Amino acid sequence: MKKYKNLAIILLLFSFTLYGDYKSDIKKGTLLLKTGKIQESINFFKNAIDENPSSSEAYYYLGYAYFLLGEKDKSLKNYEKAVQLDPENPDYHYALASLLISIGDKEKGIKELEETIRVSPESLAAKMAERLKKKIEKEMKEEELVKKWEKKVKEFKKTTTKKGKKIKIPLEKLVKRLKYATESRRKEASAKILYYPPTALKEYVSDFILLMRRENNPETIKHIIKIIAKTNTPEGVKGLRNFLEDFVWGIVEKKDANNIVFTLIVTLGEIRDTDSLDIIKDAWKKYGTKDREIYYYLTLARLGDYSHIGDLRRRLKEDYKGEKEKEIKLRSGIIEVIGEYLTKHSDPELENLICFLSEDALYPEIKAAAQNAFATFRKSVKKRD
Repeated sequence: MKKYKNLAIILLLFSFTLYGDYKSDIKKGTLLLKTGKIQESINFFKNAIDENPSSSEAYYYLGYAYFLLGEKDKSLKNYEKAVQLDPENPDYHYALASLLISIGDKEKGIKELEETIRVSPESLAAKMAERLKKKIEKEMKEEELVKKWEKKVKEFKKTTTKKGKKIKIPLEKLVKRLKYATESRRKEASAKILYYPPTALKEYVSDFILLMRRENNPETIKHIIKIIAKTNTPEGVKGLRNFLEDFVWGIVEKKDANNIVFTLIVTLGEIRDTDSLDIIKDAWKKYGTKDREIYYYLTLARLGDYSHIGDLRRRLKEDYKGEKEKEIKLRSGIIEVIGEYLTKHSDPELENLICFLSEDALYPEIKAAAQNAFATFRKSVKKRD
């Protein structure tokens, strides 16, 4: 009897040891994930599963690690296992839903979002699921409408000159190329569409939003972003904002994502979409780079956040660097927002700087921008007086 008692104690202690080991492996794996050592973290999650095959947490983190590596099939398998082991965990359902949506299975993704809400209606995951569900359902309706776009589009013709002959290029034809042609022709078409007037482009804004999401070529995507911004429509602005938000949430993945996100951030700043401010800040945390910080600070200022006005001021007093035209455009934008800033804040040093540039700037474009900014500032002072 004593033998069996001792054996039971040994087995119990052994089980505690295993339990501790698998928890320890999960903890080590998550720490590695946080430091970007994704491949190394996978070994710890696999060890945890070997030690405790019923650990939903281990499967969840293993799925997440594979997702970060872009191995979506393996990620899907592990997310599904985590949900199977713990069907009442809203985070597992939301992760699975996001993955399904990212691979194009929106219907199944919506079902998982509904499960997220059902199992824990008051959780953060449920609130995110409600927001994402509305967004995806709207996109699905838009995609259905775009399938019928050929029935409602009107032809607009642009006249260009080539070898002395006038060639009429219907906008409808270019949009079709953007949708159906090969990669190089799509890129060429998007570049040409950029030169069409906003009044012509507005008819196709729904089409451009969908094509932006479908396109894989980074340069073509950036062209379409600028085309949509040029339409200056609420639908277009919202489409750009939602596209940026999808990058933040990890719903969409594109080649050269950093440059695409940067283009979205700058463009939303240029069109002054203040509703994008929080999304832009989240996007910068994920995709921002040190060498582009000044453009981010300019975007914030354009949207009313002047927390980096000192950095913008310093740039105006530095020597010109890089491409002259690009730097002139940047500094003109900085001067413009400083003029706006001065209408709301008193800053004698900035006032003197803008005044100086309006009289003695190195380039005429900078001088003109400073004159406009100073005029805006002086008008606000007269109104206050």
